[in-house]
Amino acid sequence: MTSGVLEADDDDCVWLIDPPVRDEPFEPEVGLFWPADYSLDTSTQDILDPEGAVVASIGDRVALGGGETPHRTQDWPERCETPDRVWSVSSIEPRS
Repeated sequence: MTSGVLEADDDDCVWLIDPPVRDEPFEPEVGLFWPADYSLDTSTQDILDPEGAVVASIGDRVALGGGETPHRTQDWPERCETPDRVWSVSSIEPRS
């Protein structure tokens, strides 16, 4: 399990980050591979499961089940910055 804050960049790519220090620019840290059919609703900034239910939102502190996975650039969206680390998400829980 790992934890952090969900953040999206200008290309609507979702990352897990440590909370940014005030006035510092966004720095992508861990790229996230979501389970099949999960998506980001760009109009609401919500992460949706396959049934369309909201499981988290950008800016939420979460704990993610799963594990770090070998970097697979062929699976990474071309529009997204290539991550140094990739986490394959199997579950998501809110954290305060």
